[in-house]
Amino acid sequence: MSRHLSDLDSTLMKIAVPAAVAGIGILAPGAVDAVIGAINSIFHLGLDLVVPAWVGWTLLAIGILLAVFVYCSANGWLPSRQQNYFAVTHTSFPTPAPMLGREVADSGRDTVVQRICDLSPFFGQHLDVVGALRQQALMINDVRAAQRSGHVVCYGGLVHIPLQLHLGSAISTGAKVRFFEKNRNSNSWMELLMKSPPLGVSTEWKMADSPTSAVIRISISYLVDEWAIRSFVDDESIQVHIKVPTPCVDCVVSYSQLDEISAEFRRSLDRLQSLLPKDAEVRLMFAGPSSLGVSIGRQISHSIHNKVWVYNYNRQSDPPYAWAVFVNSDGFEVRHL
Repeated sequence: MSRHLSDLDSTLMKIAVPAAVAGIGILAPGAVDAVIGAINSIFHLGLDLVVPAWVGWTLLAIGILLAVFVYCSANGWLPSRQQNYFAVTHTSFPTPAPMLGREVADSGRDTVVQRICDLSPFFGQHLDVVGALRQQALMINDVRAAQRSGHVVCYGGLVHIPLQLHLGSAISTGAKVRFFEKNRNSNSWMELLMKSPPLGVSTEWKMADSPTSAVIRISISYLVDEWAIRSFVDDESIQVHIKVPTPCVDCVVSYSQLDEISAEFRRSLDRLQSLLPKDAEVRLMFAGPSSLGVSIGRQISHSIHNKVWVYNYNRQSDPPYAWAVFVNSDGFEVRHL
């Protein structure tokens, strides 16, 4: 399908497939009878299934019609339903980024509200991370308001890593967010694919006898070297390394890969919650695209998880991880090294 499935289309497909399968099962009862016979034999039951053929034909017809409707809708062959979008362009670097706008719309009838959050003035000659967080909080309020009013939030970001995860931790995981990454060749925003092959994410653990903190490295676009985090690690630190086999730029291309990495991170964070004292810190070093940074941030709970400090990397600074943001804080807490 060439277009992004809407929530309604996805729901209709979830109805169409079971309906069609149930209809086929009624019209061709051999497999169903075999399953029921096996259950009766194992549990000594007297189950029986007698359903008129018209029920099977009806279910099969419903399933086929719904599937055809979704296919035609997704390919733009039907009059489109109007959708409201809230397009966020999120930047903090001096290099200008294109404004995310009409490329998020599926048809000319859709409405797009554009919101620019340019934090680059806070990262000029004088570093003001707290000021950037305060400005970002205004954008977060706008995002929440847009979600409450039924807008689909679309995100394109070229922003420092701690700000990505801080934004993500403030956005509800229950609402859909569409992600766009900048194409460096065309200087335009392109939405992620729906599905692509798994990246083969793995996680390495180094435990501590009496842990008082944890350090998480996430190596996706680049390898987060162990030597670079040596100042954050001691004998009482649990070390977690989430990685793909060969980190490289642009290796994340789909929503399914976002889900794959985000789920692995959430499992690790939940496990740390059971291993660490309540007042322990989790220090996070991340190398990946903005869409993944926001997605990972959405896995961090303000009420459940330990304090998560996300560090910014700059190879030209000494130390390379020179400042961090407490991303699941209700305030604006920044640490400078």
